[in-house]
Amino acid sequence: MYNISPNTLFIGQKVQYLDHCTSTNVEAYKLTSKNKAMEGELVICQHQSQGRGQVGNVWESEPEKNLTFSVILSPKFLRITDQFDLSIAVS
Repeated sequence: MYNISPNTLFIGQKVQYLDHCTSTNVEAYKLTSKNKAMEGELVICQHQSQGRGQVGNVWESEPEKNLTFSVILSPKFLRITDQFDLSIAVS
């Protein structure tokens, strides 16, 4: 399905596609904790059963009716104290 070569600098150059998962955030965390994540890697799931939002909120979605993905970024150009600002700007 997502077998494309995007014309981007780094986001989407590598894609992990899952039919079902609990949360794309959980799957992205697993990749980063094993040092197997690539900068800009996408984790896309057709249906996630326990999506996570900000501040402990739940992200609910119907299968195949929502965009459910996480992007793995390691913004080394930002101090850790400023990285949440990047999340706010993107969302």
